[in-house]
Amino acid sequence: MPQEAIFRVSTIRQAHILLEKEGTFRAFQQETLDNWKWEPLQLAANAYASQLLLEQSEIILKILGAFRESDVVALVEMVMLDLLSAVTEAVAVQRGVIVGSGNSYLHQVQEAMGAKSTWTHYYMSTVGETNETTSPLSIEKKAAAALRLYQETVQQLRPFLFSEHEQAIEPLMKMINDALH
Repeated sequence: MPQEAIFRVSTIRQAHILLEKEGTFRAFQQETLDNWKWEPLQLAANAYASQLLLEQSEIILKILGAFRESDVVALVEMVMLDLLSAVTEAVAVQRGVIVGSGNSYLHQVQEAMGAKSTWTHYYMSTVGETNETTSPLSIEKKAAAALRLYQETVQQLRPFLFSEHEQAIEPLMKMINDALH
């Protein structure tokens, strides 16, 4: 399960064994250090990321509705709690980012996408960190950045999307463009 592997592999590799009588875990840990490879998981990782982006369709539609209605509370919930974590996870899993620690997760994902990439720009704008203004961004502007972040994630992962998922996602891309223009 690639979505588990990105978090578990480094944990196994870094574990300090306090007491082990039979050496089973030590052997498993050594096998993980010496022979574990991401490549056999790549197809499953692509499928997982594709499915995750498809599953965000409902959230995207809800964000667009909340955006139209200026429902600040709904925007905060769906953007910050749902969409942001989903696109980050989709990228991390598809790119095979083996997370070193909880503190490095976002840094590693941003490195995988490029520290100065459009994806990272939209991510940071979604959380309110931009170089463009000194005043805080409104939730509406953060939501707009989140919608662009979703679009950019789809663009970056498009070669790995299942065609049936892409067909369902494509109308959302147009709806986002229409709403933000």
